[in-house]
Amino acid sequence: MKKQYVWLAGMAFALGTAGLGAAQIFQEKDLQFKPSDNGSDTGAFQSKVNDGVIEIDFTDRTNQDNYLHIDLGKFDLAEYLPGGYLEIDAEVDRPILRIAASLSEPARFWPTRLFVEQEATMKPGRRAYRFYFDTLPAKRLKANRDHLYIFLHDIGGESKGKAKVRIHGTRLVKNAPDYTQQKNACYREQYNWRNYPELGKFYRGKYDRLVPAEALDANPFVSSVSLNGEFQKSFIGDITWKYDQLTDTSFARPGEPLKAAKRVTVPEAPVADQPGGYYLYKKNFNFTPKAGEKVYLRIGDLADSAEIYLNGERIGTQSGARKRHEWVLENGSRQTNTWGKPVKEVVKFQHFERMGIKCPFNPADLPDAEVMMLPIYTGEYPWNYAFDVTDALKAGENTLAIRLYGNPVKGWWIYRHTEDRSYKNIFGLLGDVELLVEARPAFVQAESTNAGQVAADGTVERVFSGKTVPGVKRVTVTGHDRRLELPVDGQGNFRGSLRLPAGFDRWNFTLTAFDGEGRGVGSRDIAFNGSVIELRDGRLYVNGDRFVIRGINGEVGIEWDNDRRQTRRRWLKMLGTYKQLGFNALRIEGATPQQLQDAQDYGLMVMPVYASGSCNTTEVALGNLEAPDHEFNTDAHKEMALTLSQYPNILFWNSGNENHHTAGYNDKVLMDRYLETAERYLHKFDPDRRPVTYANLDTFGTDWFFTAGQGVLGYNSYRFPDDFTQMMKEIYQETRMPVVFCEWGLTENETKGTALRKKDIAQWEKDMEAKLASMRNTEGCVGGFLYAHHGELLDVRGREFLQKVMAPFRLTREGNTIKFENQDVATLRKVSIQLVSPDNVVESEWLDELKPGRSLRIACPAELRNDASLRLEIRFETHRGLKHAYTRMVNRITEAK
Repeated sequence: MKKQYVWLAGMAFALGTAGLGAAQIFQEKDLQFKPSDNGSDTGAFQSKVNDGVIEIDFTDRTNQDNYLHIDLGKFDLAEYLPGGYLEIDAEVDRPILRIAASLSEPARFWPTRLFVEQEATMKPGRRAYRFYFDTLPAKRLKANRDHLYIFLHDIGGESKGKAKVRIHGTRLVKNAPDYTQQKNACYREQYNWRNYPELGKFYRGKYDRLVPAEALDANPFVSSVSLNGEFQKSFIGDITWKYDQLTDTSFARPGEPLKAAKRVTVPEAPVADQPGGYYLYKKNFNFTPKAGEKVYLRIGDLADSAEIYLNGERIGTQSGARKRHEWVLENGSRQTNTWGKPVKEVVKFQHFERMGIKCPFNPADLPDAEVMMLPIYTGEYPWNYAFDVTDALKAGENTLAIRLYGNPVKGWWIYRHTEDRSYKNIFGLLGDVELLVEARPAFVQAESTNAGQVAADGTVERVFSGKTVPGVKRVTVTGHDRRLELPVDGQGNFRGSLRLPAGFDRWNFTLTAFDGEGRGVGSRDIAFNGSVIELRDGRLYVNGDRFVIRGINGEVGIEWDNDRRQTRRRWLKMLGTYKQLGFNALRIEGATPQQLQDAQDYGLMVMPVYASGSCNTTEVALGNLEAPDHEFNTDAHKEMALTLSQYPNILFWNSGNENHHTAGYNDKVLMDRYLETAERYLHKFDPDRRPVTYANLDTFGTDWFFTAGQGVLGYNSYRFPDDFTQMMKEIYQETRMPVVFCEWGLTENETKGTALRKKDIAQWEKDMEAKLASMRNTEGCVGGFLYAHHGELLDVRGREFLQKVMAPFRLTREGNTIKFENQDVATLRKVSIQLVSPDNVVESEWLDELKPGRSLRIACPAELRNDASLRLEIRFETHRGLKHAYTRMVNRITEAK
């Protein structure tokens, strides 16, 4: 090991001009400089060593990222855990560079690169920068295969001129075991930690009283008491950032009329172009609850979201749109140090003006702060829940009060459909307001049905269980021409099961309770999805058939372009394209019910991305990282499951995406707690308990994963085939969790990806095919979602290549026939193939089942092979209900080799 200088713990972390001197931990003759090789300016950094000091001249001449790795050599860093660090005595004249430390195996530099800590923006003048090793995995350091690197990186974006860097000294420091306080003090100053206000309490959802409305609608023992009619209504303007007013709930107190109120009739007629902001509603009504009865409050429809109070008590929140609350940071949004603008400017530009939407908020109302929370409401969702208000009612006069928020933004966050009310600024109480009264509730509890394993015949056991009140002797389960009798034990418990087909239908059953004389005394409706998502021995099954995800991310650039102007026609065209190319799954940000239904119609499973989607620091995802409010942070998960769980083609819930480590915090512990909380709520509101996934980042290598709160380990990777296959094996061996690649391709951005494909398209296709084969065949992998940024969707060759590797079938000409071969891992059912001319069906074949690897042939005489007017129309079903339809030009089907 090279000579090391160990600085005693407890010395100050910031330097004056005196500095540390020029002691270095490296040998000058062994020092190596690795410049940018990402397609940017490889000459941006000019380096030399002068009297033991590293001198670097940097010239930022392009808008590309420029970076330099300085190889300091190999060190035994295991002895520096837990509180050791690398300290770099560095000087810069202009603050246009960032500095960090990283580890990597020199022979496998990019596949094994691991950052020691987040990059720190260099400050003008000379100072010390520390990078603690405690976030590094001990097993990585113990292996001792890495070299230690200093990493320099420009700020990014538009060219920012020249800078001169001097690295006067480098030291490895063994710190005291109790190093946390010292580290926090250092990092707070080095990384400019932000102070986060506690804002969750102003926006947090409340769902603890929710009961599915469909469980009440068909119950003959439930009656309705209408609260429609006259309400007081008052518009109080936009108080989004006036937290004292958001805290004020005096408007909900009984006996106090609303100020400046007018009288309106509920349900309100939809009126476009209303001012965005907050509306107050209030109504007094007489109701006397009776002993033993249950009472529920239901508001059939409202826009956009509301806090509901009964007799001054906040009983819950309801939304007719998806709510998303995003932290916006000074000098950056999504990625720190990106925009170089104050928060007000970031909000106006990043979230509105960049998408051609005028900022709807009064700039004077935006707070002067280094962080703020931006509420974003999108889409138009049905609300199928009622609130249990039994204990909130009182005999006589009751007071219902509602504070409703109308999102002022004329547009969707991801998809903008001008025909919808979210675009037209239609706000108000648009549905019936009623009390649902169950006079003699017979059921204390009725469990949602969880599916077992799907049998070879495609059926699955569904268990019905629960508890009744005293006096109930038996329970019947009826629906879909089925009937099941369940005895009730002495404690009121009942349990029984039905075998039902797994598929994409929605099941609705009624539980009816009978007393000892055979009289019906109560009922409860139970609804659930027929689809069954299973993980068995590291493999994924949908409705009993193995499913390998051949997925694609919603659209090229969906996260950066955000597709605000995407029309429904374009959306459906996109689905049709993906279907024709052979994809079977879609990963999409902010999925709506309509989009899920559309995807199912096109035979596509969906993985919605919600919550902390696409945030480049955990700080953006969670806000305050010293004491994050996970109850608030997981509101998006609750709403996602509430609004989307009834759709049977949801494959996984994607509970977060691309959360980088934020310097100076123990993010892994915080993220694990966050994901565990998200999983708990997803399971609560999604009775089918689908797996939860999370998109870890490639930069974490095989050493650091967020594994908590998940049934599937999500991962992003743009490595080349050999490294990719090896990495995948290591991930599965380390975690023993199934892996789904939430993004994959070759190289991580469109510029490099397109250039790579153009450079050698045949090699690109070979590498892509090899990588896809690895995903299909490597133990523990359940497939992946392509991020198509190599230009493959933009030309005929690219699309034909995708058809070849993605389609569940292979077509070849053999003699006077066309061979249709199942190249999927699942059985194709109800297979129909027709050879079609413009005015006739020339030939047709069909088959009930086609197993993997088996084939079906259809006649195609030699004289028809080159007829450009002939099409092959293909239809089949997979996974007991996913319907597929394809068209192929006969003259483009190749001859078998």
